[in-house]
Amino acid sequence: MSEPQLQTSTLPIGYAVPAPRGPSVAAGVWVAIIGLVLIFFGGCFVIGILIQVYSDGPGMIRPWQGRDYLLHIVLYGLAGGCFAGGAVLIMRGVKSLLGIARSAQP
Repeated sequence: MSEPQLQTSTLPIGYAVPAPRGPSVAAGVWVAIIGLVLIFFGGCFVIGILIQVYSDGPGMIRPWQGRDYLLHIVLYGLAGGCFAGGAVLIMRGVKSLLGIARSAQP
């Protein structure tokens, strides 16, 4: 005797479809927080610049050497990069959150 053949259906089941997921609010919040952290790091680099400029104390001025100029340029570059990156991340995070808020309105 032959075994009975099972017939499978290829019709989709409407109630077994996963619900569509939109963008995550947590992702937008984290992008904005990381932007704020980058701006904080930029402030730390600016503090390094101020320490370098005023490290000798009042009335004690020594001539800068090549390495002092190089450190000054590197610190300015890092601070500017952190500020620019932080600003971009904050704008993208806020834009994402605003987009989610607009799509959630009826």
